[in-house]
Amino acid sequence: MQLQPYTSTAKINTQPSSHWYGQKASPFDPLQYLLIALTPDVRRESCNYLNQVLVNSTVLYDFYKSPSWLMYGNTFHQLHLLMARHAKEQLKLIDLLKEQIHLLGGEAIDNSYYLAEAHQIDYPINGVKINDIKDAPSLLSSLLEAHEIVIRIIREAITVTEANGDIETNDLLRSKILHTYELQAWFLEECWIDEPLVSLSL
Repeated sequence: MQLQPYTSTAKINTQPSSHWYGQKASPFDPLQYLLIALTPDVRRESCNYLNQVLVNSTVLYDFYKSPSWLMYGNTFHQLHLLMARHAKEQLKLIDLLKEQIHLLGGEAIDNSYYLAEAHQIDYPINGVKINDIKDAPSLLSSLLEAHEIVIRIIREAITVTEANGDIETNDLLRSKILHTYELQAWFLEECWIDEPLVSLSL
């Protein structure tokens, strides 16, 4: 049997398709029905706190990435490496937070519009945009203030999740999220010590 070449009389449209919009499956912040022995109210409250930490961590990640290329001074190289490391750590926290939110049946905030509306870190900080800060002391001060804002939210979330019996979320906030934020704040504080550089003249 000899195969015949396939022919079609259908008109082929070679133009790219556009303006295709998928149907929205659910409104933002839905709560799925999950059998994990936590009431919907408890899970919703945990998700709300986790989303608060998430959006602020996302903003803080941007704060670490952008100014690290813009500052100047004798400590540029050391601070650039430190902020790059802290930015990577923030990305890991963001993934952990998103995962926990979905494990609770919630929806992680992952949209620039909602991020802009939901974060608590003042922008600009003290009237100065973070991208306009180029000297190390001002940048470190702004980053420390941002850390304290998020740490305050984390501590409140730890208290609430413990009272609600959400052990997994509480453990994540205690052992991973808070620990990383406190460690980063400590590194920033140590970099802020005024220690004059010694120049050698030959």
